[in-house]
Amino acid sequence: MLILKKLIFAVPFLLVFVLFVSQINPFLNDVNLIFSLSLDILIQLLSLVVYLSLAGLFFVVFATLAEQWKYVLPVSFIASLSPLLFLNPPEAFILTGGFFLSFIITFFFLKNELKSYLSFHATKLLLPGISQIVLLCTLVISAVFYFSANTQITANGFKLPDSIIDTAIKASGGDQISEQLDSALQQSGLPTTLSPELIAAAKQNPALLKQYGIDPKILDTLSTQNQKNPTASPVKAIIEQKVQDIIQPFQTFIPIILTALFFFTISTFSSLFSLINKFLIWLIFYLLEKSGFINFTKEMREVKKLVV
Repeated sequence: MLILKKLIFAVPFLLVFVLFVSQINPFLNDVNLIFSLSLDILIQLLSLVVYLSLAGLFFVVFATLAEQWKYVLPVSFIASLSPLLFLNPPEAFILTGGFFLSFIITFFFLKNELKSYLSFHATKLLLPGISQIVLLCTLVISAVFYFSANTQITANGFKLPDSIIDTAIKASGGDQISEQLDSALQQSGLPTTLSPELIAAAKQNPALLKQYGIDPKILDTLSTQNQKNPTASPVKAIIEQKVQDIIQPFQTFIPIILTALFFFTISTFSSLFSLINKFLIWLIFYLLEKSGFINFTKEMREVKKLVV
């Protein structure tokens, strides 16, 4: 019965931690997802944070009840192997080693804290441990994220996602400009795709373009884009080219920037979820006490005070 009490929270910890690890792979396969404005990606990112926070909560509760290294070490090792189920080397090996080290560091400090407290207050004692394990795991996955980002950008270069370009176009009124260009070309009897014939014909009608407030010089930029994406929006093609020209000299630093963005995004959401963790800790120990699963004893201690 005693062993059951010490290991009972190992089960939810292992289950939630496996769910957390299963959410990492999409962000490593495509580092540009961190820029995505899609609701599906936001939900996926929130799921990653929720599973991480709950895993931290259950690990700290499990370690508090287990108390001894002989229980915590095997469970921590089993949990650390979960990246091998979802990721390929070397990312899986880095995560395995990093997670195992995170568990050991957290339990070391938690064990020292539990030895020195005078009165047991679950939220006060355990919240720092949860924050620590969440921070360490976030650092570990951020390190692997940097490795993946650097590999992908070195091999394929960096290109801002279409969602960012589309948002910039809408914010700057680019959609209206694009519609004006299409309208002008349609009135002239020309097709509205970015073909060489279209650009050449449009250059021969500068008066018509100016009538709609469009600078004929933008066609020079369009001519460099038509081979890559002949059906793209003219304004979008211009913005993409300008952005790529700006970021090209700084491409070496982009993996670091992406990693920092990934780390601070996870950390911010985790900080918000910590408010829920405070309530969950209180609720767990309240139910454990009321059910008789755990008990508390009160001690009277002799104190020494100076009297002059």
